Amino acid sequence: MAKVVVSKLMYCFLSSAFGFVILTLLSLFQKLAIGSDPFVLKGYIVPGSVGILVGGFIGMMLYNNIQLIKKLKDINSSLDNQVRERTEELNKKNEILNRIANTDALTSLSNRRHFDSLLKYECKRLTRVSSSLVLILCDIDYFKLFNDTYGHQAGDACLKQVASALVSLENRDSDIVARYGGEEFAIVLPNTQLENGIELAEKIRNAIKNLNIPNINAPENKIITMTFGVAAILSNSCYEEGANILISQADEALYIGKHNGRDRVVASNLKT
Repeated sequence: MAKVVVSKLMYCFLSSAFGFVILTLLSLFQKLAIGSDPFVLKGYIVPGSVGILVGGFIGMMLYNNIQLIKKLKDINSSLDNQVRERTEELNKKNEILNRIANTDALTSLSNRRHFDSLLKYECKRLTRVSSSLVLILCDIDYFKLFNDTYGHQAGDACLKQVASALVSLENRDSDIVARYGGEEFAIVLPNTQLENGIELAEKIRNAIKNLNIPNINAPENKIITMTFGVAAILSNSCYEEGANILISQADEALYIGKHNGRDRVVASNLKT
């Protein structure tokens, strides 16, 4: 507060001094112009006083304007910071909402909606690069029997364990693991050959068996197992319907694996 008073008085003093000097000089020039005696001090009292008053008033107004401008700058800076913070907060919330919209609530994998979108994107990308795209569809064997035997809570826990195993064996940022629906999962492997997809599917199949999750009423194995259908599509044939064709191939291979005894990896016989 003391600094504000001192600053205001300084502005008023300097402005008053300036006003006094200007009006006194004007009065002097006027006396010289009309031939009056310039050394008569009485003639400078009125203009000097007016200069002091006017200068002091102008100094006070100048100080107030400067303070007002400073306050406006501070307000604008504060508003800019608030807008920036709100924008960052909104972007974070949108990011969280997008993640929620694209994530399966139970397993934390990509959901079916996100899978469909990413698979179409990868198929479209293949039209610009020379590579191949692998899709693995996999299904937990006799999962209905597992639910009937142990209950749905145990079924949810089983799905979570399987999801964790799938993610642990997927080691590239470009790979996508999704819950396709129910007890069925999907893995998208960009820039991957069919042979590599089959190899990964075999690793996952063995990893799932090694979990040793009991399924005592299953006709075979008596533990949780999975069946895999693997398909690949090449860049020169990945046109607009590529995603549908790839899903159809992998689904057909999965069906064959289920029909032929489960707990196995089957690759698509169709050429794409």
